[in-house]
Amino acid sequence: MTATLESTEILDHTSELVKVEEKQVIYHPMDTNTWLPVGEEAQMISQWASMVAGSPYYQKEGGKAGIISKWLAARELGIPPMVALNGGLHYVQGQITISSTVMNGLIRKRGHSIQKIQHNDEICELKGERKDNKDTAHSIFTIQQAKKAQLIKPNSPWEKYPARMLFNRALSNLAKDLFPDCIGSAYVEGELDTVEMVATEITPPELSKEKALFIKKYDLLDEDSEMSQFIKRISDTLDQSVSVVIEDAAKNEETFLKSFNDYKAKRDKKISQD
Repeated sequence: MTATLESTEILDHTSELVKVEEKQVIYHPMDTNTWLPVGEEAQMISQWASMVAGSPYYQKEGGKAGIISKWLAARELGIPPMVALNGGLHYVQGQITISSTVMNGLIRKRGHSIQKIQHNDEICELKGERKDNKDTAHSIFTIQQAKKAQLIKPNSPWEKYPARMLFNRALSNLAKDLFPDCIGSAYVEGELDTVEMVATEITPPELSKEKALFIKKYDLLDEDSEMSQFIKRISDTLDQSVSVVIEDAAKNEETFLKSFNDYKAKRDKKISQD
């Protein structure tokens, strides 16, 4: 994928120069051990999000918080930032959704295949096959299922573009079953319109318990501890609440700890040099 930018140089999170030719950034997907940006990258994201948030379009997409959420999701999935911001990703009800075009592209970019068995205004049936182990799966979503879930409302995309919406839902189900490593935990566009699905697939009680255990394990009630200070630094840099940062850390504990240890090592090295 390529994204047109006016700048001539961009540094990714590993500080490796991204190639730029004729104002086209060749974007390399993230293969990162630091799931949360720190230092100069975090500051750059926050500053850039503040500038972009002034646009009326991006205000509708959650303002600065939505922009940062999109950027972080794009960073993990290997999606160019401007592709993510201009329709590739959406910020809905505090969750990130992926356009079916981008989801389809992420899967095919890994070499996996998706075949349409049948696709019209009544049904969409897809067959997927993984490149690595040749596992296959089928996904079917019908207009009857949409009606049963009360998705079809007057003047909604389901009423105007049923074939496209059936494809979106069939693709999302296939991706979750066969290609979860390609899409993470994101929903496909339009999926969060289903209140029942949100209620069954998002489980706040489990996250709250996980978060509580994380706080207890690392003694985060002590605001002066090194980890508490590290989390506060991330919170300030990304303009996110400490609670949100801790919840994300609890869900990605191993990678978060590596980021924390890397931060301490760099800090200690700088102190010793001084």
